[in-house]
Amino acid sequence: MKTKRWTLMCLVAAILLPSAAVAQESRVYAGGALSLFTQTHRDNQDLGGTKGAASLQFGVWLSPRLAVEIEPTFGPTVSVQFSYRPAISLVADEVASRRDTYWAFNARLRVARLEPVFGTAFVHGHIERHATLRGDGRYFDDEGADDGIAIQMGIDAPFHIAPHVSLFPAFRLLMTSRAETPLRLETRTGGLAMRYGIGARVTF
Repeated sequence: MKTKRWTLMCLVAAILLPSAAVAQESRVYAGGALSLFTQTHRDNQDLGGTKGAASLQFGVWLSPRLAVEIEPTFGPTVSVQFSYRPAISLVADEVASRRDTYWAFNARLRVARLEPVFGTAFVHGHIERHATLRGDGRYFDDEGADDGIAIQMGIDAPFHIAPHVSLFPAFRLLMTSRAETPLRLETRTGGLAMRYGIGARVTF
C-alpha cells in the first residue's frame, strides 16, 4: 500500500514540478523602440522614403524560449507633391499623403542571445489628398482610410543593463498586401517596409 502511495506521489511531482518551473520562469514584459522606418516606392510613384517611427511591445514568456506579444508600430507620414492640368487652362497642385499603423501579433523565440520575431499584422492606413488651383484657391480635399494585412519578421538582440531592464537593437521587415481603391491610386506605396532602431524592455 505504501509503495502504491509513493508511486502516485512521484507521478504527481513529475507532472507538477516542470509546470511550476515554467510558470516561475514566465515573465510579462513591456517595452518600446524608436526607429527609422523605410517605406519602399510603388511603380513610378514617389510616395515613400525614410522617416522616424515608434513602436511598443507587450508580451509574456510562455516558456524560457517562447513568448507571444502584441507589437503596434506607428509609421511615419509620407507625402508627395505634384502638379497636373485638370483642364487646358488650369493647373492644380496636389499633396497626397499616407500614414500606416501596424497592429502585429508575434511569436518571439530565444536562441542564445538573439530573439527572432515573426507574426502577422493588421494594417490601417490614413490617406489624405489636398489640391489647389493656381490663382483660384482650393480645388478639392479628400480623406479616407484603407486596411490590409502584413507579414512581419525580424530579430532583436537584447542585453541587460539592470536585472529587469534590457536594451536591444531591433530590425523588422514588413510585407503588406492591400486591396486597390480609387483613393489609393495616388497614395500607393511599395509592399515592403523596414524598421530598424533601438528599444528598451522591462520584465515584470
